Amino acid sequence: MIRQFPKTDLRYWREKVAFETPKSRTLSVQIQHAGHRAWVGLGTANKEQAAFEARRLWQELKANGWDATLERRRPAKAEKKVRVTIGEYLDAVREKSLIHPKTLESYSAALRKIASDIHRLDSSSKRADWRAQVDAIKLATLTAAEIEEWRAGFIKRGAINPLKEKSARISANSFIGRARSLFGPDVIARVKEIVENPSPAPFTGVKVERLRVTRYRSTFDMAALLESARTELATEQLKIFLLASMVGLRRHEIDLLPWTAFRWNEGLIRIQATEHFRPKSHESESDVPVDRELLAMFRGFYARRRGEFVIESDSEPDANAPYGHYRCHHEFVELISWLRSKGIVSRTPLHALRKEFGSWVNQHFGLVAASEALRHADIKTTFNHYVENKQRSVLGFSHLLKGERTIVPLAESALGAA
Repeated sequence: MIRQFPKTDLRYWREKVAFETPKSRTLSVQIQHAGHRAWVGLGTANKEQAAFEARRLWQELKANGWDATLERRRPAKAEKKVRVTIGEYLDAVREKSLIHPKTLESYSAALRKIASDIHRLDSSSKRADWRAQVDAIKLATLTAAEIEEWRAGFIKRGAINPLKEKSARISANSFIGRARSLFGPDVIARVKEIVENPSPAPFTGVKVERLRVTRYRSTFDMAALLESARTELATEQLKIFLLASMVGLRRHEIDLLPWTAFRWNEGLIRIQATEHFRPKSHESESDVPVDRELLAMFRGFYARRRGEFVIESDSEPDANAPYGHYRCHHEFVELISWLRSKGIVSRTPLHALRKEFGSWVNQHFGLVAASEALRHADIKTTFNHYVENKQRSVLGFSHLLKGERTIVPLAESALGAA
């Protein structure tokens, strides 16, 4: 015979509390009162504590009814913070926005750089001390006028020569563009319940300059570089070189590329989200065709594999690591040093291999094919930054210039002077 306990007895409620769904982390109780039945969360996973909370809930319902009881149990709404600091605002963005943590770290670094310069903080002090000082700055002090003055000063300080000035303009654009992303309409809408944004919001009216970035120009012979790579590079560095120069993969894609990405029978590499890897964009997730000879070479590497990743490294992937962390950092550094020794003068030699890859695809198959191979969202990005036109367009009239009347011989004295 099952013993019945009165509702005043905790033993009654021990049998009533349960997890509402398989995914629930705290116990609830389904309770009926005054013709209304509902599940109510008890805020604990401990059954004894949950039984106590369930009995108290029943007692409150009897005394006060549903509306008053649930209103009293509703969590207190946090008071909105006003005149917030940079640190308080960034905390709110971190809590409420959908910005990826690593992207948010990049945006936050740009905002702190601008704010630090505007307030003339000493950036040479300990990083933790400097960051605390920046985070204590009131957000309202970052007005459009202050930011524009910062931009002008930043460019002026870097304008040692035309090349340095252009680099400074690009850097200022990058800082402003990233920092401004923290105050987009979607972000502000998500944080407005917990922080008050200055009006107008920082960066309102501050525009990113339209700068003409120099198109890619090849500075090396890819065939000769490939021959040297095969004989001079260590295995892991050679793998990275091949994936960048002959498949056009980005550094982050190479770093976390698993062997399962190789579709041996289909002759391609599939770039997609994995447990450790988040693609740069939706367009980045795609299948990249691979030459048969290159695929055969990687089959050999695969036969000697020691782990799940194509590039061997003693470091494990770290999804929570700061922006720019690579598990194959040592291998990248060694390869970049080798590329520089071969005369690749680009600021980002590894990325130059990807651009060279795009240029060769463009030459043989056209701009659309190059954009698809590089997995760009916009063909303008491919045209403006990633391909060099290796087929020179000339009129073809040079044969008309031949002849005694048009060829003027240099005087022997001039030749001697030369």
